[in-house]
Amino acid sequence: MCYHRKESGSWIPACVEVCPTRSRMFGDLDNPNDPVARLVREGRARQLRPDLRTEGLVYYVIP
Repeated sequence: MCYHRKESGSWIPACVEVCPTRSRMFGDLDNPNDPVARLVREGRARQLRPDLRTEGLVYYVIP
């Protein structure tokens, strides 16, 4: 999404960094200690349409 930021060493996308409500998160799903990975592991964050089998890496926190 922010390829130029990744290449410069900043792994946080601009939209996450400047989000005024802190409603966006970015994390490493391979790191079990990452807060985003924890939300996915606990089932609190899920893909919107897994039935489409797009294997996307965008997850939504379900209230």
